[in-house]
Amino acid sequence: MSSKVRSRLAVSVWGLTMAAVVAAIALAAVNGFPLGFDPWGVITAGAITIGSLGGLVASKRPENSIGWLMLLTSLLDGLAAVGLQYGYLAEFGGHDLWGAKYLATVPYGVAAGAVFGLTITLLLLLFPDGRLPSPRWRPVAAGAAIGVVAMAVGLAMFVVDLGPVGLYGQLADGMLDANTATGLARALNEGGHVLVFIAFPLSVISLFIRRRRSSPVERQQLRWFAYGSVVFLISVFLPLPGDYGLWFEVAATTFLFAAIGIAILRYRLYDIDRLVSRTVSYVVLTGMLVALYLGAVFVFQLVLPTESDLAVAASTLAVAAAFNPVRRRVQGFVDRRFNRSRYDAGLTVDTFSRRLRGATDTADLADQLCDTTASVMEPAHLSLWLRRQT
Repeated sequence: MSSKVRSRLAVSVWGLTMAAVVAAIALAAVNGFPLGFDPWGVITAGAITIGSLGGLVASKRPENSIGWLMLLTSLLDGLAAVGLQYGYLAEFGGHDLWGAKYLATVPYGVAAGAVFGLTITLLLLLFPDGRLPSPRWRPVAAGAAIGVVAMAVGLAMFVVDLGPVGLYGQLADGMLDANTATGLARALNEGGHVLVFIAFPLSVISLFIRRRRSSPVERQQLRWFAYGSVVFLISVFLPLPGDYGLWFEVAATTFLFAAIGIAILRYRLYDIDRLVSRTVSYVVLTGMLVALYLGAVFVFQLVLPTESDLAVAASTLAVAAAFNPVRRRVQGFVDRRFNRSRYDAGLTVDTFSRRLRGATDTADLADQLCDTTASVMEPAHLSLWLRRQT
């Protein structure tokens, strides 16, 4: 299959996913969003974001299987979302719709098993070039694929036995509980989970092995993936009240796949160092300012009357006054630790700028310019052409 045909196929799969999302949103409007944001809205958001990123990657890099995996997971999410709303319209809307039971349950069961399994196994094994690190990893990939299929089939059988009403009841409580599955559905689901959880740590190890043998470009790609994964893990384990945690997790998942897309397409690939340093510096800065604010409130409350609002006002002013000085010092400290090359380059350019203000000799200035360019950019060859005044 040629690259052009595969690109068109990627666009077609993306279009099918978006059509499913539009149908799900339309049915949700008719149903009055009966399941709220949690059960169906998350997979709808995932279908939109991951599908768009996957379509972009698959159309630009059709030979890379990562884009196709992203498209597959988004399509499953889109079908699950429209199926849930279609089944609800039949069960509780008083409509006799064809195949409502199976369309409401099977896509969700398949998506619940396949999306999770694919993300933590094959996505890790194939990143960033869409190929396994070596042929020795084929048994791990095969085991992961078998586990994903077993989970998807087992969960699909389980939710069909539950029926739409039982499925909606479990989703309204926040999650699908497959512990009540019996027979073949339970065996497939549990067996699939065992294979996936065996493949997961091996898939993580494959990333470290790949990094050790990688080129500088691949290391930058892996750093993007690691950065997105850290943000995602923070969203999973950080306790936030209400729906804030859910929104943060959706945003972090989107960022993870956006980082994957940046890494594969190599768009602004080398900006990861600056992004990491800025993230670390602002996290440290936020912690320091919060501590400063709380400490200032405590001190001012000891000095000022208890009923006075001056303590809060004075603390706020103190934090505002300290923001820029603290930010500069924290940013400099973090850059020296996490982004040393850019930090050194900035110092070199600043030094040259100061010399430039007082320079009068053209030949000396040309030498300084060449020295600065060579130290910052490290080119293989360097020459300077000066236009003569006529």
